[in-house]
Amino acid sequence: MEREDFIVIHQFCKHHTIEPGFIHLLVEHSIIEVVEWEETFYFHLDYLEIVEKMIRLHVDFSINMEGLAVIFQLLEKNQDLQEELKITKNRLSLFEP
Repeated sequence: MEREDFIVIHQFCKHHTIEPGFIHLLVEHSIIEVVEWEETFYFHLDYLEIVEKMIRLHVDFSINMEGLAVIFQLLEKNQDLQEELKITKNRLSLFEP
């Protein structure tokens, strides 16, 4: 793991004008994971899209953290189902002329 693949939470929150506590609530609800290096907290770039999505949902629609956790679970389930559908379609295409 290289630090270039991680975002400093404090800087991210300042840029998005949110409190760092919001990120820590995402961690508490198992939406993202953070790491700590030299007393600074980071999250991986892989979480950037979901963090920004959760911020928009929270700010634009006033969805609380419990609602965000449910939405996250549904988004993950949807992604899993999409991948399963893709695999199934690929298998079926082997039998079609």
